[in-house]
Amino acid sequence: MFDLRHRLAFDDPEKICDILGTLIIYTHIPKDAVLIATRTLCFLRERNGLEEKTSKTFSYFMNTHLKDETIESLLRRFEDDNTCPLEAAGAAALLELSLVNATTRHSIDLDISRLMDALARSVPDETASAYARLRLELIKVLVQDGEMQQKLLAAPDWIHIQEAIIRNAKAPLESLSVGLNKEDGTLERFMKDRETRRETVRAIVSCLERIDGISLQQSRTLRRTALHVAPWLTEQQSMKLISAYQPSSFRISIGNWLGEIRELANHFIFNTSCHLTLRQKALRVIKSAWRTAQQLGEEEAINTCRDLIVNALDNETNYAFRGNLVHVLLHFTVGVSDAIFYRTLEVFVKSARTSCYHELNEVPFFAEPEAPKDAKPDLDTPNQPQDEELPSILPDAGLVALLMRSSVDQLERSRRVYDEMLQLIAIPERPAEATVMLLRGLFRIRSDLDHRIFFLANSEGESLAKVLHRNSESPFLQSRRSSLQSGISIMPPVWKYGDIHGLPESPPTTVSAVLRSESKPIDGVDCSLNMRSWLEIIIHLLESASCDWEVYSYIIVHVGPQVSNQSLFAENIHEIRLLRNLVCKKIQSQTIFRPPETSNLRQGDVALCLYHILTTCIGYHWRFPRKENVDTITTLVKGLTLWDRTTIACVNALTLSCYELPVSLSRDLVRIVAQMSTIVTKSDSAIHVLEFLAGLSRIDELVNQFHGDEIKTVFGVCFSYIDYARGKKFDEQNRSRPTGPPTRNSSVVESNFRPSTEDIPQYVFALSYHVITFWFLALSKEDQKRHFPWMEQRLLSPDQSGQVLDEAIVTVDHIWRV
Repeated sequence: MFDLRHRLAFDDPEKICDILGTLIIYTHIPKDAVLIATRTLCFLRERNGLEEKTSKTFSYFMNTHLKDETIESLLRRFEDDNTCPLEAAGAAALLELSLVNATTRHSIDLDISRLMDALARSVPDETASAYARLRLELIKVLVQDGEMQQKLLAAPDWIHIQEAIIRNAKAPLESLSVGLNKEDGTLERFMKDRETRRETVRAIVSCLERIDGISLQQSRTLRRTALHVAPWLTEQQSMKLISAYQPSSFRISIGNWLGEIRELANHFIFNTSCHLTLRQKALRVIKSAWRTAQQLGEEEAINTCRDLIVNALDNETNYAFRGNLVHVLLHFTVGVSDAIFYRTLEVFVKSARTSCYHELNEVPFFAEPEAPKDAKPDLDTPNQPQDEELPSILPDAGLVALLMRSSVDQLERSRRVYDEMLQLIAIPERPAEATVMLLRGLFRIRSDLDHRIFFLANSEGESLAKVLHRNSESPFLQSRRSSLQSGISIMPPVWKYGDIHGLPESPPTTVSAVLRSESKPIDGVDCSLNMRSWLEIIIHLLESASCDWEVYSYIIVHVGPQVSNQSLFAENIHEIRLLRNLVCKKIQSQTIFRPPETSNLRQGDVALCLYHILTTCIGYHWRFPRKENVDTITTLVKGLTLWDRTTIACVNALTLSCYELPVSLSRDLVRIVAQMSTIVTKSDSAIHVLEFLAGLSRIDELVNQFHGDEIKTVFGVCFSYIDYARGKKFDEQNRSRPTGPPTRNSSVVESNFRPSTEDIPQYVFALSYHVITFWFLALSKEDQKRHFPWMEQRLLSPDQSGQVLDEAIVTVDHIWRV
């Protein structure tokens, strides 16, 4: 019989099909010629318009005694490395045809393992796409056939089908090697090929998963198969696959589990296009595997899991998943070597330096991952255990955690992390939430009397934060929260007390064994923490006009409490002076940071925080030149009347100055008391003014600064408040007195009337008389004689109702007896 393949050069290939059909029907074809005839059909199968004729001719072969030889020749096409692409593609199509034909498929004794081995053979890249498409379609037909499924179940394992599926699923796609062009159709072919392969792989995996009675070994092989073709799976299939690697169903001692963990990471964790929920679930698997490996002492596994997370974080751009990686990586850095620690620090810093941050959320620092809106529950496993929580935290929070951990006993690590944090804060235009996170950690630093560094468990800025509406009880923040819930676009605050967590983890409960706030060497080693650079950065941010309000507000609330820890900045007096000078300059020139209109704050609120900083700087007065101390007093005096919000703070600071800065205060003392006479009638500031005068009366060197009529100024402050309180009480009594006949609801009005003692505390009223007594006792005998007559007349003068108060009579009796 002549070689029909050479007749393909003829112009009429349809005749060849007819000739083959005639030969098989009307003549006898020797068995050794079946191979040539089958190869000819394989060639013709891929010619356009010949599918029907080749299918008909092939059916003739399958309905004769030569069907086994025909199938054998088709299998050889897959096993022969010299088979050309057209011939192999035709063989796959014809074999698929024999399996879907109800007449012939029951009579075929197909060695499925041999077939799968043949389908897994490699082919040139230029034809791989066409091969893969046909081979996968053939595999799908095989696994969907009931008889073939029984053969699959009888196989000891599914290694052969695993290799066939993986090899063809990973083959290059159509037109990928030559580039994609919409005009010449390569892009369309590429999209079509990709969609076809995706649907085929999904169908194969789905069919294999539904086979009943598969063995444990077959199940593991199927899991590994699905893992290698994970990019083609549906989200539901991927979720089921990842669940198979949970600790309850996956043991690290079985098979090449470490390689499977790497594949899991490659397909889900490193795949940025993968759904966030799937990536988070895969991350939980690696975290669980790391824990198990740690319990078993598997160093290689521990290092592999850690390296996977480090490499993922090094290249991650998704904000939420980046935070998940930081959270997990923090667990991997406990008790590690220096090399691992510094590698972790490197990726944290690199991640923190990038600008890929989400828009601010209500809880931006430690947000729990949310389920996707389109996620559907897995109805097949209603009783499945809940996944472990996987918080998402900023890389900056990871740096804070590393600093606190290493501060206990790691000197070089602590200082390295600390320096990196300072460099990050100094970067302009960083996201406010990231900078605030670093500030949260650094503002917790304190030192004891021995200059040993430690971290505060609770921040000391909550009381001052209320001034800026940064507490959960703030009515303004509650109204903002209502606006957010109603859909109004209002940016929530980055930091506040009550709702937003502070630190990523609890700080150490002990002081550092290695870090000091002074540069005095210990055993020849400098253990100091560079607090000078920290203060310089804070001063720069306070001075910068472009500083973000969230960052600025956090600084002015928390820098004061930290500066009050004098042992921490014992060697940084120059920077403390710069801070004091900056605060005084801004207040005196009234160039105070203007809060955004949406904050519902005024410059007076910011000034109040600045005065708090200035007050803490008074503790360093003995290291300041006298000129600067005088400047501090001048700034405090200015705040008595410049802003209503700063009055009380300035009065209290001046009270402190009476004891700390008596010399600097003496020059402006009379002027200060004169200004206080104008603010003593404010109910909220009266008690502070009177307590200032009471304290002043006990300091002889300041009392002696008052002479002649200046002494009257002090008493005048007290009398101003007494007159104000008496007049207010008289007005309230007149308002409460009924002007007409009693009405039915008059009892209700009387019950709702607030007594004057609630508006004017009795303590403040009594304090004003005590201050008069204290100051009179502090005067010299000559001054007492000079001032007693007019004071007696002033005290015993009746009020508007014609009565003399008992407190006045007692006070006159007291000072008269002196």
